[in-house]
Amino acid sequence: MHETRLAELHVVAAEARYALRHLRRWMRARRVPTPLKLLPGSSRVIRQPLGVVGVISPWNYPVQLALAPVIGALAAGNRVMLKPSELTPATSALLAQLVGAAFRADEFAVVTGDPTSARRSLAFRSTTCFSPARPRSAARSHSRRRRT
Repeated sequence: MHETRLAELHVVAAEARYALRHLRRWMRARRVPTPLKLLPGSSRVIRQPLGVVGVISPWNYPVQLALAPVIGALAAGNRVMLKPSELTPATSALLAQLVGAAFRADEFAVVTGDPTSARRSLAFRSTTCFSPARPRSAARSHSRRRRT
């Protein structure tokens, strides 16, 4: 119970507080040096969202590894499509219920189901995909556990 609070919920809450505290500075336009050939103009970097970010989370820390990348993507102004692990159905259902109650479906959606259908959905709709898990090593470790 204490490990779950510390490793899952505290990390996500700290990440959200950090993003809220620094969001105004992250959004500010930043002046950069202007190349000589473009003088007397000026240059600055204005950050813009990427579009739809797909997040695929693994089974080992289902809340932390799902919501920590989502916080950064939402802070950057992106829309998010989250695919939690199919090995944690109760957590996936709870995330889908909470996200559905707090966000519009076009801002943040949770895709549940098997990996094949979710992979097709994420590939079709997302511009950028983020996964904290390494798919090949995760598949190997999962297949080893099933044999024993």
